[in-house]
Amino acid sequence: MEGSCRSISAKHGGVSADDSGRVFHVQKFIEGKVYEPNSAPDWLMKESAEMLGKIHTALKDYEGLNVGIGNDFFKYMTPENALRSYENSLSIARENGDSEIEADLLYRIGLMKKFPKYRFEIDKLTCVNTHGDYFISQLICGEDRINAVIDWTTACVHPAVWEIVRSYVYAAPECADGFINADNLAEYFREYLRFSSLNECDLKSAAEIFYYQISVCDYYGQYYSSAADNREIYLHQAVFSTRLMKWFERHICEITERITNL
Repeated sequence: MEGSCRSISAKHGGVSADDSGRVFHVQKFIEGKVYEPNSAPDWLMKESAEMLGKIHTALKDYEGLNVGIGNDFFKYMTPENALRSYENSLSIARENGDSEIEADLLYRIGLMKKFPKYRFEIDKLTCVNTHGDYFISQLICGEDRINAVIDWTTACVHPAVWEIVRSYVYAAPECADGFINADNLAEYFREYLRFSSLNECDLKSAAEIFYYQISVCDYYGQYYSSAADNREIYLHQAVFSTRLMKWFERHICEITERITNL
């Protein structure tokens, strides 16, 4: 597939190897650079949407991937459960004196208490085999094209529109402060649709399903519970998603109308 990495065969002929129970594979070196989040030039915004459409089309008949965001996600990741998680994280933030995190969590708690009663009909959405974590940091780029898409360890089945919106907000420069340009997002969808397809339900649900996901996931809790050296990633994700939540709360109808009218 265009943009994918090529693995080097092991001695036994396959591409994977086992080292003390850890399975890995070696890939050929790909020349290029990785852009920081929310720093994509215009050509990369276009290429990113096109590449995602190509990935979804190329993986259409692939079998065996686990479901990512599906019925179970919406069964367990509810505003009620999120509220309990946020209240627990709030206690930790207060104990640690993390005043900025405390303020963000108080906003999320207030939002969960009045969150819209979204009901997503997964069977009506276009759910696709996909990368699972497709965004700007997974793209190795040349001067004016994507040379490779890396890190397929979370490949799974997601609603296509969720991944489209997510990849956009992590790439578009204006999204750094939580602002989304509806016209630019619509153009991103339009580029995607040149290589894959979506139905009316997808377009009507796109903004809502992304807003729901970032609203019920407690990234602050992940930050506090993680012992990883790069745990700051969770904090960045938490702060960034809270900015987006505040924007979606006020403008989600604008985004939905613009996308639906493509």
